[in-house]
Amino acid sequence: MKKPLLLLGSLALSLLFGPLLSGSFSTAHGAEKKIVFRLGHTLSPGNFLYNDFELFKKLAEEKSGGKVEVLIYPGGQLGSDVQLVEQVGQKAIEAAGSSSNNIAAISDIYLWSNLPYLFTDLAAAQKVFAGEIGEDCKKRFEESTRYKILMYADYGGTRTLYTARKQVKTPGDLKGMKLRTTATPIEQDFVRALGANPTPIAWMEIFMGLEQGVVEGLFNDNVWIYSAKHHEVCKYATVVPGTIYATHLLLVNKEVFNAYPEDVKKALLDAARETQAANFANSAKSDALLEEDMKKIGMSFYRTTPEETEAFRQAGRGIWEKYYNQIDKKFVERVLEAQK
Repeated sequence: MKKPLLLLGSLALSLLFGPLLSGSFSTAHGAEKKIVFRLGHTLSPGNFLYNDFELFKKLAEEKSGGKVEVLIYPGGQLGSDVQLVEQVGQKAIEAAGSSSNNIAAISDIYLWSNLPYLFTDLAAAQKVFAGEIGEDCKKRFEESTRYKILMYADYGGTRTLYTARKQVKTPGDLKGMKLRTTATPIEQDFVRALGANPTPIAWMEIFMGLEQGVVEGLFNDNVWIYSAKHHEVCKYATVVPGTIYATHLLLVNKEVFNAYPEDVKKALLDAARETQAANFANSAKSDALLEEDMKKIGMSFYRTTPEETEAFRQAGRGIWEKYYNQIDKKFVERVLEAQK
């Protein structure tokens, strides 16, 4: 289902970045024009997904025989996930990296992937996104929006529960606690189902919010907790297999992409395919290294027992019924079957 985009001030971007956003081609002293492929994302050095985008750049430039120059603007230089995707839609930049839950304003095609305890583990989630279902969603997304998805990537696992002042082992331990959420209804309903109070605050406010007790914890991935230094105020981590899996998307403007020469399109698609494969192969190892680093500086990691895991799982899956008016139940069953 296509939904209206929020408008972003393109004029402000042009004033900030001037010639950077003025066109897609560059040339030097009569040399053959290169296609400039500007890619924005919010990841910072030290985040393994940051390195994956660097790999994409290297592969795209090599496979195009130098016809493509990939210019990467990391760390939110050009805006948040939502703003970056909007800029791609407006052709201000060619491509953007975004979490799937941050494209809700333009499509609900990936809404199913936000359901808690949909995937048994990381390998099952990767199998789904790398397979027929992932390709089907790419196709439907391209047909119904102005975007094309080049690749999926992940953050190394399903989300972990981080808390500032006490170790959580069961949903009962969360009763009355304030957990940071986004404005995503599924995420908020999941937190309520666990007995906690969903508290939406902006990403940049989380560190101070944890320090001051505005929020007492959050579900997220190691890579984001580490890069934002939330482990300095969250001393406890509860690893519950399956929670919520977040996929990352590399999107391009469909009209811009379709105008490229065939060999350039092939180079970009091949680079994306190889980058996705590398991410899927290495993200779990990278995630484990981050966990070890956080343990070394004092974070306590607890892994739930099968009984404790089942209590979380039942609470999370209990909200699915509410969303069957937006998510096809048969499609959810197809996702579950594809993991076997």
